[in-house]
Amino acid sequence: DKVKEQFFKYLETEKAASGHTLKNYRRDLDEFTAYLKLEFPRFIIKEKVEWGKIESQHLRGFIGSLLQKNKASSVGRKLS
Repeated sequence: DKVKEQFFKYLETEKAASGHTLKNYRRDLDEFTAYLKLEFPRFIIKEKVEWGKIESQHLRGFIGSLLQKNKASSVGRKLS
């Protein structure tokens, strides 16, 4: 979606993020999007995330789901 692509353009141009970093961030955001589709489908409109509606409680739920299936160090990287 447009917001996500703007974020990646910012990382690439302003922060000089490596291709590897961009790939990992994209995968992490895709994982968060999949979580939202499953747990909060009302935030997905025509396959686009309504990012402005996401609140800290939704992120906490995502973190909890990550901790159930990943090592804490993996979760730390995903949250960076």
